Amino acid sequence: MYSINEKTKEMASFVIGINCDTFKDFDHDDEINFLNQAGRQGCSFLPNTDNRTVGRGNPLLARDEFLSMEEVNKGLFGE
Repeated sequence: MYSINEKTKEMASFVIGINCDTFKDFDHDDEINFLNQAGRQGCSFLPNTDNRTVGRGNPLLARDEFLSMEEVNKGLFGE
């Protein structure tokens, strides 16, 4: 189980506008209703994923920028 320290609880309570323990006890519908009432825009979940925001993993791995130990040794020792 995860735990949150007191300073984090204070900051989160300031951002969401209520006590974290109270918000933690909300069920899903209560959370959505609270967020809809507190925010200017309604809370919605998009049915499709946006390819611009989907994680693509490690960018170094995607660009093939990792070196093998043989390549490192060759660069260091000129072998």
